[in-house]
Amino acid sequence: MNVKKLLGLLRELDDLDVLILEAFGSRTWGKLQSIRPETAHLGSSTKTREDNEIFDSSIEKLERLGLLRTHVKVDRQTGIPEFDNQGKPKGSQSTSILGRLILRSIGLLAPEDS
Repeated sequence: MNVKKLLGLLRELDDLDVLILEAFGSRTWGKLQSIRPETAHLGSSTKTREDNEIFDSSIEKLERLGLLRTHVKVDRQTGIPEFDNQGKPKGSQSTSILGRLILRSIGLLAPEDS
């Protein structure tokens, strides 16, 4: 891969982005849960809501950069993608090939874990 491209992607990531990418790369549910903020709900503190917004914006950034990919959940009967109450497609995320390359380049993923 082009080293300049890789360095450009790394430059766009902050500490939380790297932690989230590493958690997805580890394929360990507990690692992601340990950094995910408390779920916000009606009556949550401002800090809890802000923490959730920051976390969600990191997920969105990683998807936009192509480091995480979303597997959209499709209704088996209709073949139509399912959406949550905010209009976002339901599904799950995983580390993309590019995301794993980034993790390997900074020493957070062993070659055999790819």
